[in-house]
Amino acid sequence: MKKRERFSLIITFVIILLLVISFPATRQAIGAELNLGYAGAVVGGHLGDYGQGNKQGIELAVKRYNEKGGYKGQKANLIIYDTEGKPPKAVENITRLITRDKCFALLGATASGETLAIIDIAQENEVPLIVPASTAAEVTQRHINKPKIYIYRVSLIDTYQISLILDYIQAKGFKKLALLNSTSGWGEMAREDTLKQLAARNLKLAVPPERCNDTDTDMTSQLSKFKAVDADFLLAMVYSPGAVQIVKSMQKINFKLPMASTWGLIAPNYLALGGKEIVEGTITVASFAPDANDKAKAFHQMVVKEYGKDFFPVCTAQGYDATNLILRALDKVGPDPKKIRDAIESLDDFEGVTSIPKKPFGPKNHESYGPKDGYLVIWRDGVPVRLQY
Repeated sequence: MKKRERFSLIITFVIILLLVISFPATRQAIGAELNLGYAGAVVGGHLGDYGQGNKQGIELAVKRYNEKGGYKGQKANLIIYDTEGKPPKAVENITRLITRDKCFALLGATASGETLAIIDIAQENEVPLIVPASTAAEVTQRHINKPKIYIYRVSLIDTYQISLILDYIQAKGFKKLALLNSTSGWGEMAREDTLKQLAARNLKLAVPPERCNDTDTDMTSQLSKFKAVDADFLLAMVYSPGAVQIVKSMQKINFKLPMASTWGLIAPNYLALGGKEIVEGTITVASFAPDANDKAKAFHQMVVKEYGKDFFPVCTAQGYDATNLILRALDKVGPDPKKIRDAIESLDDFEGVTSIPKKPFGPKNHESYGPKDGYLVIWRDGVPVRLQY
């Protein structure tokens, strides 16, 4: 009996000793780094352009912050996970950033579908998340009635982008409109948004809307229906691969009409996949241009110096501004997620490189850009330039 008691005492002592040794070390490990997390599609392909662009802007913002001394002499540590553009992967990564990496704030994701899959996790865990790419309106609206919203966005939402395109359509007097959307999550949401806005403006489609997959290699079936009614303008809610095949299919049936989409078609891989002839004349939307003003020019030069080129200026600039919002909040209140959330919301003197206002947010407005903060661009000779009309 005594041996058993002695053995139990030894085991208890060892356990206590291990706890005493490990507890301070655990606390030190958690507090040793200021972890900021980014989960985005940083692989190749049409989503990889957005993820890589965001990533460069985010990295550059953190680098400059640390070069200036960081937070009270402590450097911010950026942790990046690749979502591959897949919602389950995005959920896995954002959960890891919150629970294991103990990030004080988050950035991500890339596609609207994967972003909608992670916003509940950030909201429920009360960790602020700034979205630097996704454009679906629901991203910031799902939790709009919560006492405190933890989801912010630095990207022009589809609603505003579509409105800019419809302004142009009305100004130019196009009457026979056609709509073709991809069957992706974003494509279906953009379709509904477009139809809603068309109805509000009393604009009618000349033919029922059509769908396609972005991986389809022939869209002559849909386009033949548009040709049959002599459509004069195409609203194409598709990603770059789909847009390239639309133009190629137009060529097959000897049919040419103006085409516009949201900022998906400003992506570098649209040009890479299609070439100058295919992309020529395509209309899309932007919130940043390297030559917009002196700040934009200086930022563009900084990106080129760091990476050799500024391959996706809009995404890089939005990632940069989104990250600096978080870092400004960190300077004000320290690495407490709840305080960071409040500080981001109350910032009223922010100087960004995009068209973001000095006071980007309010208690019930977590969209940094308004309907007038974007503008149309058109592809000319392999370069997207501002569309004047």
